[in-house]
Parts: sequence; structure tokens; C-alpha cells
Amino acid sequence: MRPRPSSNWAGRALGTAAALVLTLVAFLIGSAPVMAAPLDAQLTFSLSSQPSPNSVRLVFTLVNQADKPVRVLKWQTPLEGILGRIFQVRCDGRELIYNGPLIKRGPPTAEDYVTIPAKGSLETVVNLSEAYDFPASGSCEVRFNGVALEVLSADARLPQEMLRNVRMSGEPLSFFL
Repeated sequence: MRPRPSSNWAGRALGTAAALVLTLVAFLIGSAPVMAAPLDAQLTFSLSSQPSPNSVRLVFTLVNQADKPVRVLKWQTPLEGILGRIFQVRCDGRELIYNGPLIKRGPPTAEDYVTIPAKGSLETVVNLSEAYDFPASGSCEVRFNGVALEVLSADARLPQEMLRNVRMSGEPLSFFL
């Protein structure tokens, strides 16, 4: 029995389409930059003050664990202040409501990025009391809940060399008021 031409044509078309898809995937994988998310977010208390309901000052440190400098968009990180829901704050098991500003933006400019040297870090101090109403006393925990919206090597020139929405690792910070 001779095969029907239509089934032979369909098989060849399917094989050609599969080969084309595999070639495209191999090209995209081969041309994609290899850059792991090298960021570690650390929270500590400011050495200048003990936490109180009116002053919960934290030191936020962003550590680059890579062997090359990286540029990080500082939006949605404490490197620009507290301008969104970037922390999860709980006191006595109850989540505190964020009361700070919420902002809309245009496209980022060069000033919106910071460069962190290879194996280096950047540090800033933020006062959580400016964005959260803390109780007079209690057991509290703060966790950085943000992401680095854009991370790229300092010498990257093309948009595809950028990592987006990079979750940063870090441990929560516990304290008593």
C-alpha cells in the first residue's frame, strides 16, 4: 500500500517546524548572557539608636557577591528610601500596614542606577517609623520584601544582558519595642 501524499507532507512539515523551533531555542539559549543573581540583602540596626515606636532605624546593605561590578536599579529598594511596600513588618504576629508614599514613574534614567563593585556593597539607613505605625511595645520582625527590578553587569550594553525582577536573599530582622 502506498502512503498518501497528504500524510507524508504533514509529517515533513511537522518535522521541519520542530527542527525550526529547536534551532531557535538553541540560538536563544546560546546567545543569552550567563549571569546569576549575585545580590544579598542584609538588615541590621543602626548603631546610633535602639528601636522605639518613633524610630526604627535599619541599616540596609546590598552585597554584590559576583566577581564583576553590577549596576542595580534602586527603585523598590531602600537605596532610594521607602517609597513603596518593600518591607513586610509584623509585630506580635500582626502585619503592619504600609502608610508611606506610592509613586508612579516614567522610564529609568542613568541616575536611577547604582554600581556595586565586585565583592563590594552599598549601605543606607532607613527609618521604618516614617512608613509604618509601630505599637508602643511588642515583638516585631522585618523582612525585605522587594526585588531588584533590573540588574546588569557594569559593562552591559544591550537590554537582553539585563536580569529583571531579581529576588534578593536575606534573613528577617527581629526586635522588641
